[in-house]
Amino acid sequence: MKVVIVRGLTLAGLMATPALAHHGWSSYDSTKLVTLQGPVLESRHGNPHGSVTIEHQGKRWEAVLAPPRA
Repeated sequence: MKVVIVRGLTLAGLMATPALAHHGWSSYDSTKLVTLQGPVLESRHGNPHGSVTIEHQGKRWEAVLAPPRA
């Protein structure tokens, strides 16, 4: 019985982790323009945000995109 409870709590904790990882836009300075130029290495579209990975001056940058408007 104890094993079932521990496994259930572990599963519930793992399922809640993605919800804790979500963030707001208040930590970003929307008035500051950052320009990166280079090839797009990867593009991901998903909820709640899409993202792109580009290479700029030998470094990989990941840009988190704003959520789509309804």
